[in-house]
Amino acid sequence: MILYTIQTEKKWQEFQETGILKADNDIICFEHFLQSYEWLEGKMRDLLPISDIECKHPIWAWYKYCGNSKPDLRKSGHLSKGEIGVRIEFEIDDNKVLLTDFSDWHLVLCSNEIAFGLKHSYFELKECDEEEIKYYTEEGWFVKDDKILFDWNSIILNKNSNLRDIQATMWYVKMEQVKSITKFKSR
Repeated sequence: MILYTIQTEKKWQEFQETGILKADNDIICFEHFLQSYEWLEGKMRDLLPISDIECKHPIWAWYKYCGNSKPDLRKSGHLSKGEIGVRIEFEIDDNKVLLTDFSDWHLVLCSNEIAFGLKHSYFELKECDEEEIKYYTEEGWFVKDDKILFDWNSIILNKNSNLRDIQATMWYVKMEQVKSITKFKSR
């Protein structure tokens, strides 16, 4: 599987020195995201082979970005404006990658405080009108116990998904997996 990760110039230099790209322990910028990351990391431990390198958090990459295979560096938002970065193309075995729906990951990321124990994001049914209920059920949510629930497990995808934005997580990338790099200045 070919994936693309966006990294800072500093992280790229570290990768060149060590031969291994792995996440820093302080990758999670907001503490309230920690439970969501722990949920994702648990899924990775359940579904992927055990990592032979100690890693606390995953490396993030793109399988599909806006319907394309690689991120468009002309777009903004990859890094802070003006920051020098590197888009790294690499190849990795399919069984070492967890693919997830980029949009729906944000339901997991932002819904952990109330719903974490349930592994669901939800709305109270009484707070939704019929049109909203119809919309949510068409989007894969379901009604149970006076709630409209989104099952977090539904964000996990396979590579045949036709979604436009599919992110990938893996424990690490080795230098010998790198196919190409493209330096850029973030917009």
